[in-house]
Amino acid sequence: MKKKDNAPLDVSEQTRDISFIFSTNVDKFKEFLKKTKYSFYVILLGREDDHFIKNFMIKNWKNLHYMSGEKILFLSIYKPDKIDNEIKEDLKKKFGDLIDNTATFDPSPAWSYKYARLLGIPISYLPCIFIGTDINKNKGIFIKVPKLNEKYLRYFFEFLFNNLNELADLDEEEKLKKLKENIYKFLLEKFKLKSKEIFIEYILPNIDTQKIIAEIISMVIGGLIRGLK
Repeated sequence: MKKKDNAPLDVSEQTRDISFIFSTNVDKFKEFLKKTKYSFYVILLGREDDHFIKNFMIKNWKNLHYMSGEKILFLSIYKPDKIDNEIKEDLKKKFGDLIDNTATFDPSPAWSYKYARLLGIPISYLPCIFIGTDINKNKGIFIKVPKLNEKYLRYFFEFLFNNLNELADLDEEEKLKKLKENIYKFLLEKFKLKSKEIFIEYILPNIDTQKIIAEIISMVIGGLIRGLK
């Protein structure tokens, strides 16, 4: 699975100092994660020039937000094109007072390089989706997002979230095993991809998963709130 790491040596001053920018936010969301249990933690990472997934997410963010369901925490590096009061109220229901007490800033897809490395994913596999089941266990799987048109991307995410919700109540090991098998079979049969075009691997994040997810929540929510103000 090892590939050469081809990220820019300097993606920006902002990227290098990301932890400092919202360290207070991160502490708040770490507390939130300790109190809140999700069956799956799903993180979409991608670059600025991954237009097929970027444009899809910007256009379909709200539908995917609701499609994921209550048992899944779904986070995307890409912001929606517009945010309405319905989304604001739903986020408040999920995150409570954290919504009103989170610093705002513009997130950047360039941060995906940092988070891919921390999660143990070679950046040559971007855009990808990380899926974990327990923030206290540094284990998960990642899926390289296949380059599909909007119609097939919608099928892909519908299948993914339906499958995640169906597997939600299984034990930790069984969830990941079944998910990996089901997605592989789906990509082979539905999109007729060849086995060498499908990348689904187990990974071991390089640092505490809870801290990574707390940082990404902070980044995503901070960007969404900025859009609401």
